[in-house]
Amino acid sequence: MQRSTAADSGSVLTQNSLRFDWPQEIKALLECHEENPYAKFFGACGEVKTALDWCFRQEKTRIRSENFQHAKASDAYVRQKMQERRDRVAAEAKAKAEAKAAGNN
Repeated sequence: MQRSTAADSGSVLTQNSLRFDWPQEIKALLECHEENPYAKFFGACGEVKTALDWCFRQEKTRIRSENFQHAKASDAYVRQKMQERRDRVAAEAKAKAEAKAAGNN
């Protein structure tokens, strides 16, 4: 599925593309607003704005995915360290109990 901006912007966005030209989209929207100072309030620049919003949604999705992957890695690291500490404390408690039992005999 392709979404295109206004004809004068000359850019085409696809949902599968990995690179978007946001500065060009922003420039196209600003130019549309300058060319249509009053009509912009009635949707004259709607197609350009929709394309720009779509770019921003894609960027937000990409950032959210990266943050989620980072959080998963961080969570795994913390869980590993917590398990290591629990194991160490349990081993120390077992050694202490064995030493106490050996001291009573």
